[in-house]
Amino acid sequence: MVGEHPLGDAPQRACGQRRLATTPTPASLEPAPVATGPGGLVIAVRISTILVVLAVALAVGACSSDDTSAPPALPADPEVIRTEASRAMGNVESARFSIERGGEVVHIDDADTLAFEKAEGRFAAPASSDALITVSAGGTRIEVGAVAVDGNTWITNPVTGNWEVAPESLAFDPATMFDPELGWRPLLASGLLNTRLTTPEADEDGRYHLQGDADAERISVLTGGLVEQGVPVDLWIDADTGLVEEARFPAETPSGPSTWRLLLSEYGTDIEVERPQLGADS
Repeated sequence: MVGEHPLGDAPQRACGQRRLATTPTPASLEPAPVATGPGGLVIAVRISTILVVLAVALAVGACSSDDTSAPPALPADPEVIRTEASRAMGNVESARFSIERGGEVVHIDDADTLAFEKAEGRFAAPASSDALITVSAGGTRIEVGAVAVDGNTWITNPVTGNWEVAPESLAFDPATMFDPELGWRPLLASGLLNTRLTTPEADEDGRYHLQGDADAERISVLTGGLVEQGVPVDLWIDADTGLVEEARFPAETPSGPSTWRLLLSEYGTDIEVERPQLGADS
């Protein structure tokens, strides 16, 4: 049965943890004994106020000097980033993903009646995935469940909602995008040419923005065969782990230009994909 699906930096040391009370007060700043007269009382209050202001200033200065972020683990070198990303994506054990299409329609069936809109799902190594696919037919949106385990794919019937073996034309298997021999790893290892960084630094989310030209075979794997052409691609890669978090690219389809966005998250979480019971309602 399809499991629950989603609808879609290095930690900094907290400021203010310095124990100011352990810092000895210089003898010259020790508050004078409170005088018995009103004038002496005013002097003591003023000295106490000065000490409080100095303590706050010391704390603010300490926080300012301690809040510097550590540099990314990966250097700002496109070839190093690409190589490390290939290694990291080849070792993925689990993840959540989404695929979104914009622009002109792309059909997922031979009869050109079901137009792909998006898919949201999960992957578990070595070759299991489940997803909720949103398609449109005649202006009506339909959600279709899909489960793929070891190359076998099942989908829910768009009319009855019951599980059935997927016909070959609808055998959508997003697990292949994580296959170390077919998906992300070979794309990043050898299927991405002319790689370059858009900026020499990681963005505010700790990601490098890498651009390149991806070959048709790898893009076909990443989109479950919905796009079968080489495209320019934008990748956002975690600057510490090398894991791909986002990919965007345009594509030309028989209907016209389309846009694609892939999001990946929750790497390494506990995910179990189960084979569906044929004939049962999803």
